[in-house]
Amino acid sequence: MRKYHSVKFDVIEKKIKLPNGTEYTSSIVVHKPVAVIIPVLNGKILIERQYRHSPGEWMYELPAGFLEGKVTLEQLAVKELHEETGYIAKKMKFLFKAYAAPGTSTEMYYYYLAEELKKEKQHLEKYEMITVKWMSIKQLLSMIKKNKITDGKTIIGILYYNNFVK
Repeated sequence: MRKYHSVKFDVIEKKIKLPNGTEYTSSIVVHKPVAVIIPVLNGKILIERQYRHSPGEWMYELPAGFLEGKVTLEQLAVKELHEETGYIAKKMKFLFKAYAAPGTSTEMYYYYLAEELKKEKQHLEKYEMITVKWMSIKQLLSMIKKNKITDGKTIIGILYYNNFVK
């Protein structure tokens, strides 16, 4: 049964039967899929500094957006990269997927590597406050270690890129 509806997600309650036979009622956040982009140029990653009202602070993040309408996740990745950063990617490659919070949500992050980038103009939504900066993987790893990057999806993406892509 749906308890709440928003643009990004619904909250539902449903009866669950576990593999061991235990039954209970669970609240689940049913979230739209999210494309997360790792833009790379000349060995550096483009990182956003964005104001987030939920925690009430400026955060460093990879570009990302949730699925709306009849587009593919790859098309969404291309669109979000262009809107948020002003860059167009000639190459967009799917890397991996990861749940955000599987204990409470269906939210899935789909990570894409964006390469062969061309700078154009940013097209921010009226509620977005974003600046972008190219940073080395060494700088980003240091920021994670010093707790300056606290966004989970960004930490996952940078660590994945460092360990499996570069």
